[in-house]
Amino acid sequence: MNRAFRPHAMMSWMPQATRWIPNDPTILTAARLGDYPERLDYFANCDVLVCNTPDIARAAGDIGWDRSKTRVISNFTDTRPVTPISRESLDTPDDAHVVLGLGRFVDRKGFDTLLKGVARSEGSYLWLIGEGEEEDNLRRLAADLGITDRVRFIGWTMDPGPYLSACDVMVIPSRHEPLGNVVLEAWAVEKPIISTASEGPSWLIDDNVNGLIVPIDDHEGVGKAIDRLRSDAGLVSRLVENATEKLQKGYSRDAICDAYIDLFSGKRAG
Repeated sequence: MNRAFRPHAMMSWMPQATRWIPNDPTILTAARLGDYPERLDYFANCDVLVCNTPDIARAAGDIGWDRSKTRVISNFTDTRPVTPISRESLDTPDDAHVVLGLGRFVDRKGFDTLLKGVARSEGSYLWLIGEGEEEDNLRRLAADLGITDRVRFIGWTMDPGPYLSACDVMVIPSRHEPLGNVVLEAWAVEKPIISTASEGPSWLIDDNVNGLIVPIDDHEGVGKAIDRLRSDAGLVSRLVENATEKLQKGYSRDAICDAYIDLFSGKRAG
């Protein structure tokens, strides 16, 4: 390490790694939180916690962090055009109404709610991207609901963009979701979103303005929202237009980078 190097700021992205941030009054020290903190001792040498959402900032305050030492700066996503994957490659008719679910197959993600919602939406196909401990249960549930022929378990992918570009609607059925990067990813490819009222998505999405919000665990509400979007092209167009505007104003690369530059400019080396 070059000990002559004197940074203006230092930031960590993992709680345990934050223990190694030095106690140096001449630089700005920060840690990024993308989930709810369980302890604060990792952040003892931090001047500020950068939280993805206001609710994460609130949670840090609730366990003793000085609320004046938090900043809310969300994520941004890539907004470049993405070529959609062929529906034929997923044994899905070109004219099918395709619902996409994306994430780890764990209980908190609520994919059982999504499967039940799709079962109520006659003819809709469901693409599920992910893997995890609940996969066998989800496959059994699809069979029990009689929708195996309309569900595609795609597995995990590092690039969900082509699937997002090819679907008709993105659904986030989570019971707990700190932020929900998939909201930004769906907005970036101009797809309408349905989400349960979990923490992050309900902060990002304005119901009936740039997405649709339904109660957590409400599979009937999910099914009705899917059918509503399938039958109302005007609603889809309005949601997508408003989402694109919000993404560009508040969650573009420039907007988020400017927020970090403002933060890092707040304290300089002496």
